[in-house]
Amino acid sequence: LRHRKLFSSIAPHFLGHHPYLSRHATQHKRAMEQNNHNTGTDEEEEEEEDFFNVTIHRSGCAKEHYTLQDCYAEKGDWRKCTSEMTGFRECMDRQRSSKSNSTQNRNS
Repeated sequence: LRHRKLFSSIAPHFLGHHPYLSRHATQHKRAMEQNNHNTGTDEEEEEEEDFFNVTIHRSGCAKEHYTLQDCYAEKGDWRKCTSEMTGFRECMDRQRSSKSNSTQNRNS
């Protein structure tokens, strides 16, 4: 359920800056509307979208995240997107490791 909520908060205005990703924003929105996962008020959703997009953008793994979302939109089952999940997880692990090393170096 958590993944569905995150998936539903992809913001087309953020994706519009990325030619590859903007093309898929409409697909994501349609998929979520078809599955009735859009709940809450417009204001709540906008706040969630902003926080979510900033977080994904700052993670350094936005490309991998949206690749995973594309897979889910196409196949409708997370279990069929294991390679995309692995790619996203590995990217996040690399980013965490890099930030951890950076923090340790500053403290030395």
